[in-house]
Amino acid sequence: MRKILSGQITSTRKIWRKKKDVAVITPYDIYHIITTANHKSNGTSFVCLKDFHSGRGKSRSEFLIFDFDQVEIPSTKDKLLSLKEYETVLLFRKASHNGVTWIIKNTSGMKHAQFFRKVSNHLRQTYNLDADPCGQYLERCCFLPYDPEAYINPKYIPSSGRTGGNTI
Repeated sequence: MRKILSGQITSTRKIWRKKKDVAVITPYDIYHIITTANHKSNGTSFVCLKDFHSGRGKSRSEFLIFDFDQVEIPSTKDKLLSLKEYETVLLFRKASHNGVTWIIKNTSGMKHAQFFRKVSNHLRQTYNLDADPCGQYLERCCFLPYDPEAYINPKYIPSSGRTGGNTI
């Protein structure tokens, strides 16, 4: 397994840059890993949001990870992408091939776990989607599978000439 850590990444491609001694990875960097064919043969990577969010070490994260297991993948992806009340950052098939991972931006100002529970309850009551409760923890790691059909919000695709966008 390849692991992305603060200050280092073990990979064939350097996708991080140092910013005040904290590795910064963008949603586009994750998208690139997921959709790159050689990633399939190099093993599975993962990223932990506690190491890659602005406000490191605080109880509010800029991004949240929702995992949905044992779901019909195309219809679940369509349903999640149609939600206008949440800003989808990334959406991809899980490494286990039996569900999807949905990364959204926390625009609420709420603490990470509080916002996670609010969104989870809304999804359960309104769409009958049950998110894995582990997503409420900042320490939660997200496996990055090979998924050439992964979705990235165009807002997170860097313009030519800059490596940026919002960071995780």
